[in-house]
Amino acid sequence: MKNTFIAFICLLCTITMAQNAHNKISPYTAMMLADMEPHTCNTHRQSEQAYLLKQRDGIWYANAFLILHSANDADVLQQYHVHINTCVGPYLTVTLPITEIKHLALCEQVDYIEIGEPVKPLMDSAR
Repeated sequence: MKNTFIAFICLLCTITMAQNAHNKISPYTAMMLADMEPHTCNTHRQSEQAYLLKQRDGIWYANAFLILHSANDADVLQQYHVHINTCVGPYLTVTLPITEIKHLALCEQVDYIEIGEPVKPLMDSAR
């Protein structure tokens, strides 16, 4: 009975951590991660155009907007190979490897991750 209770508590903690990581990722970022899964039929070329990905040294990078728990937490991002472009308090614009997005979502210091969306002309001219 005691082992069952401990196993249940461990399972509950794991589910809670996974749910918290999911809440930290924007819907557009989640869609990009789903498209990049191996079972999807999208090629890297299609994903590169759809999500404005860049390849450097064989690694795919995305521009992103991060919100940290505290302005002092930016040092943690180095272990995830994140390049900081702009930092204003806890708000950052970064270039990050797409393989590290899920790991960043599990990081306690990161509150929110949103990759950059392509700009499309909608009402760019008056008639």
